[in-house]
Amino acid sequence: MVEYYLRAPIEAATRSFDGTMKSISNSTDKEQLELLKTYRKFLSGQMVLVESRLKELDQRVQSHQTELTQEEIWRAAQRTFAFPSGPNI
Repeated sequence: MVEYYLRAPIEAATRSFDGTMKSISNSTDKEQLELLKTYRKFLSGQMVLVESRLKELDQRVQSHQTELTQEEIWRAAQRTFAFPSGPNI
């Protein structure tokens, strides 16, 4: 079920990444070096946000010791990724 929620956003992110890398590769070597350094900084910032969110959620889950229902997971995915409708759950 998690794969269902993440498939479209991950595919979109992959297309964006591929497009960015292709665009960068059309630059001179010196420009590519600077562009890639900047892109790496951006991606590192994204990872910091993901890690922070994971840590916060892990602490929250550990303190509550509860498991989410499939419906709760679906509602969270809808809020996060703006899915119009969900799978049969």
